[in-house]
Amino acid sequence: MQDDLQLIEACKKRERFAQKVLYETYAPLMRAICLRYSGAMSDAEDLMHEGFIKVFTNIKQYSGKGSFEGWMKRIFINLSITYFHKKQKHSHFQSLDEVKEINLQNAVTDENEEPGTGVKSVIMSTEFSVDEIQKAVNELPDGYRMVFNLYVFENYSHKEIADLLKIKENTSKSQLARARKSLQQKLYELAIIKMKNADHLKDGKSFLKLVI
Repeated sequence: MQDDLQLIEACKKRERFAQKVLYETYAPLMRAICLRYSGAMSDAEDLMHEGFIKVFTNIKQYSGKGSFEGWMKRIFINLSITYFHKKQKHSHFQSLDEVKEINLQNAVTDENEEPGTGVKSVIMSTEFSVDEIQKAVNELPDGYRMVFNLYVFENYSHKEIADLLKIKENTSKSQLARARKSLQQKLYELAIIKMKNADHLKDGKSFLKLVI
């Protein structure tokens, strides 16, 4: 902690080496945050660089109270929200209130399913890497992804999300539910692929035993 405080103080004095160390220390985490919200690596890189400029410009405002990492994260999250609003304004992007319920044929509960064969059972019995789950999140529609990230990762309330995204509180709730259904669908489909690949691998190993 003392080393961090010394690094922060050095950055407040605009010492280039300290800025370089701080950047290299926190860049991976901040890039991941920006990617969660933007959904595209090129946009995430732009947001990350812009975010660090704001960090170095405003670092004197950090009082030393509370988590410095948390202070930085708020800068990057706010930038991502600003990016979201700009994207809404300058593209043919549907407002969150206009997005219709998507058709998720497989996103159902396990009721009336054979034990172990329901969607949730299949998903929970499958091992997913962090990258696979993050990829599924990144592929969510912009509105779904924003609400999901703010609620799940940042622990914002639906009221806070509604205020930030300029939407209704009920819209935030419905978008979260739809985001979860969409993720369930994506992970279920990935689980089926992984199961099929596992079966092929087993067949291959059995064949190898015959020929070696």
